[in-house]
Amino acid sequence: MKHLIATLVFVFGVLPPAAQATQTAQVRLYSGSLRFERGYSDSSPILDLSTTYPVLNGELQPYPYAGGVYSYNCLLQLDGLVGSTPPNPPMLGALAIEVPPFGDANNNSYPDFFEVALGASTTNTAGEFVLPAGAGSVVATWSRMAGSPTGTCVMVFTFNQPQTPLTFTHQFTLIEYKGTLTYTPGSNPVPCTFSMTQTGWPTKLLQGVMQFTRPVTNTSGLLTLNAGSWTNENSQALIYPAATAGRLSMWPTNYAVLVEFNDGNPDTIAPDYNLWVLSVDDANDTDFDGIPDLADDSFSSLPRAPHLTMTKTGTNLFLTISGDVGRQHLIQESDSLAPSNWQTVVSLTLPSDPQTVLLGLPTTENRFWRVIAQ
Repeated sequence: MKHLIATLVFVFGVLPPAAQATQTAQVRLYSGSLRFERGYSDSSPILDLSTTYPVLNGELQPYPYAGGVYSYNCLLQLDGLVGSTPPNPPMLGALAIEVPPFGDANNNSYPDFFEVALGASTTNTAGEFVLPAGAGSVVATWSRMAGSPTGTCVMVFTFNQPQTPLTFTHQFTLIEYKGTLTYTPGSNPVPCTFSMTQTGWPTKLLQGVMQFTRPVTNTSGLLTLNAGSWTNENSQALIYPAATAGRLSMWPTNYAVLVEFNDGNPDTIAPDYNLWVLSVDDANDTDFDGIPDLADDSFSSLPRAPHLTMTKTGTNLFLTISGDVGRQHLIQESDSLAPSNWQTVVSLTLPSDPQTVLLGLPTTENRFWRVIAQ
């Protein structure tokens, strides 16, 4: 059985009550979107990718509708296709494309392509485009060094009608945050404080509180991320609704959550960069039952740490206990702090909070009291 103990030291004062230790877990958050810089060709045309217009945000986003041939899409703005003075106005079109395959070589249930630490070897993917100048197919060649959030994507646009293909070289960025999360197990919901920095840009921050709720009986270790908001380095709020936290079968200490921000990039006018994946890796398992402490409902059976105060009259001592009403509390005393010397002098089920108990004056110079809530 688990116990929480509070100890009083007569004459020298009150020792603080024991509390459930704070736990630390690892957190990672990555955007499902990729950020593309402007692409340049060997000739004059330049190409921008965006999900907003007329302000261009560089976003290549996950395709929002099920059943599409390609998993990612965005708008295209092509400028300078035909050289003239003054130059022709930019053309607005659309792109649908695949990103590199969602392999998982490290078996952690997350796509390797979206893990900065792993890198991406040269990989080709296909896509399609539509522009006022014509439509056609795209072949993209991706590469990124392990440990770097930025990589290179070379896109070759081949038109359906006879026309010279266009080749553009872009720099793209994986947007990944990593950090730590702290929580005290036992409550439901469990409030967690966290701080994360963007990989490659340590001045870019996300911090705040995320709150998890678990079922009353949680033998499978399920969790729900409650709705809330986090704050970035510019004190802008990133708001999100509640979402289910799935426990990963290949990595049972880890929970994955699909987080959908109202606006994942508040610096732009229109909502963008909305879809993200949160990973919480909690290796703490105090009772060794295979369920991380963050989700373990066995902590809910822990009693509240008793809070003790003592007053003295000429003939008596009065011990006041604040704790869980209805729980058994054992009042023990000793003339030594040695573990074997404690004797139970009163056993009571706490009828109220607080509850005062009458004790006799000690017969020795030094006397210690403690209360065990069961």
